[in-house]
Amino acid sequence: MSALRPLAGLYGVPVATVARAAGVRAPRLLDRRQWAAGDLADVLVTLRQWAGLGQREVAEKCRRSVSSVRGWEHGRGTPRSTSRRRLERLYGLPEGALLIAYPAPA
Repeated sequence: MSALRPLAGLYGVPVATVARAAGVRAPRLLDRRQWAAGDLADVLVTLRQWAGLGQREVAEKCRRSVSSVRGWEHGRGTPRSTSRRRLERLYGLPEGALLIAYPAPA
């Protein structure tokens, strides 16, 4: 994975594209059909890493703080609706897609 990101940046393509070309298998959580309630933190980390982004870049694009992004990725909170929609646009997901991975209501 660490070598894929620089190559993707060099060619200006998503990390997943370089991974496929290199024969690297994508993680399960890149497939929305595999998401389950409670997977949000792991899904956000996987999406960010495979998009070749750092937490700071995600925070800037979503107009949130780095600590908010870090909290979401460590399961210490969930993005509110505006941030969720920004994340979905950032990762090319349909609106509401991330809701599948949110923790189940108590």
